[in-house]
Amino acid sequence: MVLAINLLNPTSARLSWAAVTGATFYDLYRGAVPFFNVSGIPWCTVSAPATSSDFTPGIGNPATNYFFRGIARNASQASPQSNTVGEFDVGCEIAAAKQAGSETHDDHDR
Repeated sequence: MVLAINLLNPTSARLSWAAVTGATFYDLYRGAVPFFNVSGIPWCTVSAPATSSDFTPGIGNPATNYFFRGIARNASQASPQSNTVGEFDVGCEIAAAKQAGSETHDDHDR
């Protein structure tokens, strides 16, 4: 299972993958660090034949970044863990810098 992530709009993204032969569902796991252990209850379970899942919580917040891994499963088998994908939000502090006086512009000097 190979995961991909795509931004849908400023507040939501889509995880997607190619169908895995024999899989009846896909467990998706979410972590707050890039190299997290996949264990316990999945963040999301998607039944085959679907090969994507949209999500919104945390998107657009520079203070929170999420990373995802997946496992294709059926009643008796599981695939190896997928690659890790992540969403990164960045923020600009221009307004804060202006308020602190570190950035000034004088339109009259032009």
